[in-house]
Amino acid sequence: MSGRDRNKPCHCGSGQKYKKCHLLIEQHVNTGQVKKLEIYELQKIFDETLHKEICVAKDLDTPRNCTDKIINAHSLTKSLSLERIAEKGHVYGFKNKDLFSFFKSDGFIKLRKLGIRTASTFKGFCSYHDDYLFSSIEKDDFVLSVEQILALFYRSFALEYYKKNNALENARKTFQPLLKNTHKNKLDLRPEIIVANLKRANLDLEDNLKIRKKIVDCFNGDAGNSIKTYAINVIGEFPFVCTGLFALYKDLSNNILQNIYDYHLPEIEYLSLNIFYAKDGSCWIVINWFENDNLINKFIDEFKKFSIVEQVNIVTNMMLQYTENIYFSHDYIEGLDASEKFKIEKLFNKSLRGEFSSLTEMNFKFENLSFKVKEL
Repeated sequence: MSGRDRNKPCHCGSGQKYKKCHLLIEQHVNTGQVKKLEIYELQKIFDETLHKEICVAKDLDTPRNCTDKIINAHSLTKSLSLERIAEKGHVYGFKNKDLFSFFKSDGFIKLRKLGIRTASTFKGFCSYHDDYLFSSIEKDDFVLSVEQILALFYRSFALEYYKKNNALENARKTFQPLLKNTHKNKLDLRPEIIVANLKRANLDLEDNLKIRKKIVDCFNGDAGNSIKTYAINVIGEFPFVCTGLFALYKDLSNNILQNIYDYHLPEIEYLSLNIFYAKDGSCWIVINWFENDNLINKFIDEFKKFSIVEQVNIVTNMMLQYTENIYFSHDYIEGLDASEKFKIEKLFNKSLRGEFSSLTEMNFKFENLSFKVKEL
């Protein structure tokens, strides 16, 4: 590689030069050269490849430019959604304290109490864009306006983009406890696994950059003709909230819809899912996708053939198997017996290992609830 290429921006989108970002990692994973790394060496890789905090919305055509301050933005509104399902400021969610917790539980992530002040936060927006972009869904009555639909779609995208764009920083944070407490001084790493992870991370980011361009085009042009919406208004106390952008792996017959593990797939279609409480106290399940995504269009056509209660069950299965930003009502989880709680945890953990259960399995019962469908 020429010195000129080494000085180009890294393909991962970190904003750093390639020689100071992924080149450092690739030098460690040339076939057969390094099969064991000192943990401090691994830490050095993470330290040298941290991503800076940036506002995801910096490219949008908005009245003002970004402010300097990047804030802890909530992917789910604290005052509307999280407080609604919380008890004494806590909800339940899937999150490990650190890497040691993950190892101690044999890689099985359990539901645990989380404080709502930090439960759904991420540093992906400046203070100006966070207020400008999402005031329509936080301060106005929810009426499925074009502005609100685009805001929901953009928020789910922003969280996913943030996670992909900061993968190395997240890895660094999980390894800090390992550095401080482990009694081992070597960490076995197979080069082919690291290379595969790099390829997947790069492809995920490329997918997100394509989606970002589409959404920016929507913001700067005609949003109404680009995004499709299927919404369910929940009447009653719904025990979950979530936001996520994901690629569906299986269809409703449990056949492969798109092989998201195929590195050579030219393009993957994504779907946005938001379950949240609106200003008037009503709960909404909102699914969004791009109108030209034929696989998702077919999936939604099949989805509509199910009864409304079955649809809500399908959505809940999708939530557990395809998103991580899920929060459960404190009272709902506390009201489950051990086997029911384990069933939810098992469904979530299986998907992390690439084992997806049928979306049509009736895993949840919804009592004292009614539903209304709205489609755009």
